[in-house]
Amino acid sequence: MQKHEEKKQDQAIVDEYKPIVEDFVKANFEGVNSVEFKGWKNNPMDTIYLSGYVNGKESYLFDAPLHKDKDGNYDSGGMVVSKELNSLNIN
Repeated sequence: MQKHEEKKQDQAIVDEYKPIVEDFVKANFEGVNSVEFKGWKNNPMDTIYLSGYVNGKESYLFDAPLHKDKDGNYDSGGMVVSKELNSLNIN
C-alpha cells in the first residue's frame, strides 16, 4: 500500500477512535469540560498514538496508543497521562 493510502487509512482509524478517547477521559477524570486533540503519529511498530490535552491546559496531557495486532485490528493498550492530568483521576 502506498504511503498516502496508509495515511488515509490511519486517519480514518483516528477519526473513529477520537470519540472513544474523549468518552474515556470524561468518565475517568474529574472536572473535564473539554478534550482537545493535538494530533497523531504512527510508529514503525504499527502503533498509532493519539495525543491531546484536557480543559485547554496543555499540562493535562495524554497519549492514547492504538496497537495493531497480527490480524490488522487495532486495540488500545491503555493511556499515558501527565502527572497533572493524573491528579484528576477518579479511580
